[in-house]
Amino acid sequence: MTFADLAAVLRRANPENRPMRPAWMAEQWWPGESGLRAPVFRHGGGPTRGARAAGGVAGRMARAGLMERRVENGVSVWVLRTPNAEINRTAD
Repeated sequence: MTFADLAAVLRRANPENRPMRPAWMAEQWWPGESGLRAPVFRHGGGPTRGARAAGGVAGRMARAGLMERRVENGVSVWVLRTPNAEINRTAD
């Protein structure tokens, strides 16, 4: 799946391009994956595996020019940068 495909999934799920949290993006990209809700740390706190994975993918998409990271009230959120771009970069 290319970055453009992942961006298209987010565009369909969020046509208004509201700020998106990584955990929500993970649910859109990998629906039904049970391991994505598991906590990353042994003490049960902190981010889930899905949020960490989606944050990494979003960072790569930002480098490709498709997303932009923002911090709102101390929380990292992502927005799509180019809603109509036809960029076909692959995940490398």
